[in-house]
Amino acid sequence: MRDLLFEIGTEEIPAGYLQPTYKQISEKFEQKAKDLRIAHGAVKVMGTPRRLTLIVTGVADSQTDIKEELLGPSKKAAYDGQGNFTKAAEGFARSKGVQPGDLQIVDTPKGEYLMLIREVVGKPAADLLPLRSSRERQRPEDGGYDSGYRRGNKRHQAPRTNRDRTSEPTDPP
Repeated sequence: MRDLLFEIGTEEIPAGYLQPTYKQISEKFEQKAKDLRIAHGAVKVMGTPRRLTLIVTGVADSQTDIKEELLGPSKKAAYDGQGNFTKAAEGFARSKGVQPGDLQIVDTPKGEYLMLIREVVGKPAADLLPLRSSRERQRPEDGGYDSGYRRGNKRHQAPRTNRDRTSEPTDPP
């Protein structure tokens, strides 16, 4: 298990918006982690008007493994008169990437049905969370994303209008 620190630099956020933003970031992370089956400890969000920080303790290295039970066609629809698999059973098995022989017959309140029961091994959390360390941050010139808008930073140019695009950009003095 590891701790996660995720920091977001922003434009100036009015102070009245910070507390609701902290709550939303916390809720969104917790929902995303639940959907991805990634266990974690305490979630804390804090920041300033120009920086938001999410700190999560005890993030699991991978998703939890699950036992998946997928209900298929009824036994009547799955077998023909000679006891061979029908197109319904073969199609269900093919759609799940298995052979018809891998399916089991189970009793349900509606009768007997075919079911695929399989173990799904969890993926590494690092592959599922869209996060990179600051050392791996992609710059626009390396093919990364850039919104093109910056304010108060001499290293980046502000967006140009169509009129500006006809001439070469110049650095400010």
